[in-house]
Amino acid sequence: MPALAAELRQAIETARLMGLDADAASGLHMLSWLTQAGNDTEATQVATLHAERLSRSADPETHCRQLANTGRCLLEVEVDVAQARRLVAAASSQAADLGLNMIELDWALGLIARRDGDLGAAEAALRRAIGLARLHEDRWREYECLLWIATVQLEREDRLGRSSGRNSGRNSGRNRRQEPVHEIVYKAENVRLRMAVQEPPLPPRADMRPIGVEVRSLADAEAKIIARELEYERLRALVAGQDTLMLRDPAGNWVAVVESREMR
Repeated sequence: MPALAAELRQAIETARLMGLDADAASGLHMLSWLTQAGNDTEATQVATLHAERLSRSADPETHCRQLANTGRCLLEVEVDVAQARRLVAAASSQAADLGLNMIELDWALGLIARRDGDLGAAEAALRRAIGLARLHEDRWREYECLLWIATVQLEREDRLGRSSGRNSGRNSGRNRRQEPVHEIVYKAENVRLRMAVQEPPLPPRADMRPIGVEVRSLADAEAKIIARELEYERLRALVAGQDTLMLRDPAGNWVAVVESREMR
């Protein structure tokens, strides 16, 4: 990554010295993606703002696209959001005059709507961006916008869950029979993975004795355990033919497998 960034900066400087501002702006745009992937927020901000300034001398369409790119980039790294809004507003106005439909513009509008709390508008804008990305076969931008839609949907579910919780609290007298919803939530930076437990937790065990399981043939059971590469231990009994196979179930509980004996 550092070597690639250094080569890219050298190419950008060469283009700038030759007066190729549009090419230099394109290079700075690529550099902003690279630094954003490396979590270098400050370098990303510098690169994307420099790209917008250089694009001002290019044709109107190039400048309009860079306005949207820079606005979207600032929104994603959450730096100078006020300026990002101004850039996106300018891009939106120019795009209307030029008759342009741009992935980055709808993407940026979706991020602004999400930031303002309008999750419905955010999803609608992001879906427009995905539609454009698919038309242009831009798989990378399609993927990024799909991630943002997943984030928006999770945030909407979280909001509805909190609202439902408040309502159930106010109506607890009328809904006493309603069972609580058990959830396991894994939290990441932008995403929450929520798993609803449909069955109530098992009651605590009264003791730590293993669960007994009888099989017709202990040898056959042992062969299947070995085939599945499960960890187990064979306990030798004092009396021949009464060995036990000890292993754990997926929940970590001990299971004792013994061979059934016919009563004669």
